[in-house]
Amino acid sequence: MLGATAQRLRQPQGLTTLGFVVIGIAIVCNALFLQARRHPAPFVWTQRHAEEPVRPEADPLVRSVQDALKQAGFYDGPLDGLAGPRTHAAIAAFETRAGRPATGEASLDLLKAIHAGAPSTTLPAPQPTAPQTVAADTAAETQAAPLPPAADPMVYAVQDALARSGYGPLDVDGFPGPATNDAVTRFQRDHALPVTGEISERLVVELRASGALQEP
Repeated sequence: MLGATAQRLRQPQGLTTLGFVVIGIAIVCNALFLQARRHPAPFVWTQRHAEEPVRPEADPLVRSVQDALKQAGFYDGPLDGLAGPRTHAAIAAFETRAGRPATGEASLDLLKAIHAGAPSTTLPAPQPTAPQTVAADTAAETQAAPLPPAADPMVYAVQDALARSGYGPLDVDGFPGPATNDAVTRFQRDHALPVTGEISERLVVELRASGALQEP
C-alpha cells in the first residue's frame, strides 16, 4: 500500500493536489495565529478581539457645576464631569432649595446661580445682633463694606477648559487675572488667533471646536 501511495505522489496530479493542501494549511495558520494586528474582515471571531465599550467623555461644564455644588454642600461625589444620578440629584436639590424648577440638568445659568450665593445646606447659622455698645463709627464702617464680586460662569468654564487642555497652572475660580490672561494668550498663539489675552467669543468658539469646552 505504501508503494502505491508513493507511486501516486510521483504523478504530476498528486503533486499538484499536495501543493494546494500545503498552501491552504499555510494560509489558515497565517490568518489565525501569525497576524500581528486584527484582520479587517476576519474569518473567525475570538473573544480577544471583542470590541471594548465606549467610555463617556467628561463635560467641563458638568465638572464645574459639580465643583460649585460640592463647595455649596449639595454634592459629595467625584468631580468627573459625568452627569450621573448623583449629579442630577444634587442639581435638583439645589434648584428646589433656590426656588427654581427642578430639572436636574447642568447649565451656565445654573452655574451662575450657584456662584451668586444661592441658598446652601451648609450655610452657617445667623450670628447674634451686635451689642448696643458697639461704637457708631465701627457699625457704619461694617455696613458700608462692599460685597465681594460674584464669579463669572463663562470665565469659570474657560479657565476649566484651558486647564484641562494643558494651559495651566490655573486657578479655576471664575475671576479673570494675570494667570488666566497668560493661559488665554498661549492658547490664542497656538491656535493662530489674534493674541489679546482676553476672553472673547472667538476664543470660546475655538475651545469648543477643539473639544475642550462643550455646549451646555
